[in-house]
Amino acid sequence: NSIGENVSHSTSYPHLGTPHGFPKNLYPIWMVLSFLCIPIALFLDFIVRSIITQVIGDFIYVNGVRHFTEDYLFTYTFIPMVALLTGALQHALLRRYSPRMGWWVLTTTGGWLLGMLLFLITGGNRFLNLGLMFLVIGLAIGIAQWLLLRRRLPQPGWWIVANAVGWGLLALITIDSAPPVTPTVADTCTSTPIATSTLAETVMPTSPSNKMLLLYDDDGSRDGMAALLYLLSDPDISIQAITISYGEAHPKLYIQHMGCVLDTFGIRDIPLGAGQDMPLAGGTPFPDWLRQLSDNFWDYPLPNADKTYPFQNAPNLMVSIINQAPEPVTLFVSGPFTNLAQALQLDPAIKDDISAVYFMGGAVHVPGNITGLIRDSNNRVADWNMIADPQAAKEVFESGLELYMVPLDATNKVLFSQEDILPWRQGDEKANMVVDLMFNTWGPELAEIFDLTAAVLMVQSESCVFQPLHLDVVTDDGPTLGQTIVVPNTEPNIHVCLEPNVDHVKQNLYETFSP
Repeated sequence: NSIGENVSHSTSYPHLGTPHGFPKNLYPIWMVLSFLCIPIALFLDFIVRSIITQVIGDFIYVNGVRHFTEDYLFTYTFIPMVALLTGALQHALLRRYSPRMGWWVLTTTGGWLLGMLLFLITGGNRFLNLGLMFLVIGLAIGIAQWLLLRRRLPQPGWWIVANAVGWGLLALITIDSAPPVTPTVADTCTSTPIATSTLAETVMPTSPSNKMLLLYDDDGSRDGMAALLYLLSDPDISIQAITISYGEAHPKLYIQHMGCVLDTFGIRDIPLGAGQDMPLAGGTPFPDWLRQLSDNFWDYPLPNADKTYPFQNAPNLMVSIINQAPEPVTLFVSGPFTNLAQALQLDPAIKDDISAVYFMGGAVHVPGNITGLIRDSNNRVADWNMIADPQAAKEVFESGLELYMVPLDATNKVLFSQEDILPWRQGDEKANMVVDLMFNTWGPELAEIFDLTAAVLMVQSESCVFQPLHLDVVTDDGPTLGQTIVVPNTEPNIHVCLEPNVDHVKQNLYETFSP
């Protein structure tokens, strides 16, 4: 008798080519097939998602929230695809050496799908989601396959351990190097925004010689982030605090992205503030699909995913920074005025220590931009920063502050092309991040970068003649809600840029981002 026959008679292992029933080259073949499953599944999944996208369109609505069709479908198509492919290829290999393996495809696919199900229903950060998913996949596949192999392998319990360890290593590699499969708010820098700082802990404002003390207030917009990166690149500006207001993003979620960005560039001494997630009164909210994109930082990969960044109440932080500053502070506002209006309510005296407020918003002699996001809107006159919280805008307009406005009249004239921004790639990491955010993820041939233009016109105010006007904001509901109206024969309350020098703006950005 052969050795295989002797082993077969003395144990339950089958009479197949080796003492344990399988050929010596089984494991190398097994590893190659398992590895090939991933790229093959990615290719097939891409074809499937492309076909579905052509049928139903680029966007899909789920519970009223708009998603990119291909991105949303990825989890629901790729994992079942790789599950079936893995089970089928492994079964095709095993059936040559061992009969009665018909359950292999079902058990392998079931392990994958069970892991995916857990991934979809659990909350928390992506360490928890992906870690649990891979752990369940490893255990489920290992146990299910062990049931089929327990009479064919020596010490079959190690099959479960090997699967768990292998999938665990894959989880570490995936978590460390790959963006989230299905991006969620928790997949960025933190899962639980916390407000641990108090006013007593506020970093004392500094006043470097000949530097503008600036308080930056945004609503979580992509062009607002571009403006911040520009301001951080200016050696003559000292940003004293960063606050996020109600607007495009949910403030307490987006402020964590802000902490991530600063941390990426080694900036850890700027206090952060988040405002309330609602207007002072009335207003029109940004669409849910846009807020979700901002909450997820437009799926842009950020490091420091294990960190949580403390923040304060934004209006309180504003009041504290302004009152403690050694000289008057300049404000740059690139979203609704909710935070500033509340800060003025808390302490009206701070206006004496504010040198100027530069802001992007409003439409004076041009149409509004509401229909750009809500096509069936009957409002053709308002700008988003005004209509989101018109009451806050009205209160700031009437506050007596020195206001400098960059409306759509100005920003619509400053259009950027790929040729304009291509040299920015030669700049530092901030410049490259601007390119990635504004063009690689947005991608139009020509685009306004509203808040970035406003930031340049603040730094280089000689690039526009700011015309003194008296403006009011419509706060009554209706098709003119949020409109900025010129009130003739009235003392001016705002300096308005209507005709910027486009070449000067672009040259300034070139010099900043392409040193």
